[in-house]
Amino acid sequence: MLLVLTYHSIASSDWAVAVTPENFRRQLEYLKKRGFLFVHAREIKNLLKEGAHRDHQYACITFDDGVEDNFTTAFPILKKLGIPASIFVTTGSVGLVRTDGRVVRFMSWEQMREMRESGFIEIENHTHSHGDLRGMSSSEIEEDVRRASDEIEHNLGVRPHVIAYPKGKYDIHVQESVSHICDTALGSVGITTAESLIDLYAIPRVPVHRRVKMWKFALRTRPLFWKLQRAFGRI
Repeated sequence: MLLVLTYHSIASSDWAVAVTPENFRRQLEYLKKRGFLFVHAREIKNLLKEGAHRDHQYACITFDDGVEDNFTTAFPILKKLGIPASIFVTTGSVGLVRTDGRVVRFMSWEQMREMRESGFIEIENHTHSHGDLRGMSSSEIEEDVRRASDEIEHNLGVRPHVIAYPKGKYDIHVQESVSHICDTALGSVGITTAESLIDLYAIPRVPVHRRVKMWKFALRTRPLFWKLQRAFGRI
C-alpha cells in the first residue's frame, strides 16, 4: 500500500493544523516500527505504475504551504530519523509573515535550498496563489501552476513534477489543466491499496492535525479505516 500523510505545521500551538514535535516524532517512529519504506512524492508515479505498492508498505510524508517550522522543527526530526519528506510550497507566500488571525511565518528560499541540498527534502508545487483552482479558467490554472514551478526551478535549480491541490480542492477540469504541467497530483482522502483504481491526478492522502491523537493516527494508517469511512458515507 501507499500511505501519503499530510502535515502543515509542526509546533506546540493551538492552531488546528499544528502537530506538536513530540507527536510528530512518535508518529514517524510508529511508521518505522511497522516497516514502512519512505519515499519522496516524485517517486509515487513510478512506484504505482510498477505496482510496487502491492508488495510493500510505502509512506510519503508531505507538508503543505511552506510554513517556517517545517524548516526549524520538522526538518531536524526527519534528518535524525533518516526519513525523507516532500514540502509543497505556495510560492506567493515565500518569506512572508501573515497575521490574519495568527502570526504565520513562511520559509525563505535559502531555508528551502538548505533542506533540498541535504537530500532529505524535496520541494514541490502548491501553486503560486493558493486559490481554489476550481473557480479558474484553464489558462488561469496553468499560469498559476506554471509560475510556481518556474519560481521553484529558478530559486532551487530543480523543477517540480508533483502538485498538491490547495486545500485538496479539484475537479476534472482542474485535473486536465494541471496535467499539462505536472505528472502527478495529490488530492482525495484515503490510502492507495493493491485494489485501488489509480488516478495519478488524484492520489489520496491522510490529513494529520492537532486533534489526531496517537490511537487515531494508528487507525488512520490502516486501509480498513478508510473502507469503513466510505461505507458509512463519511468521505
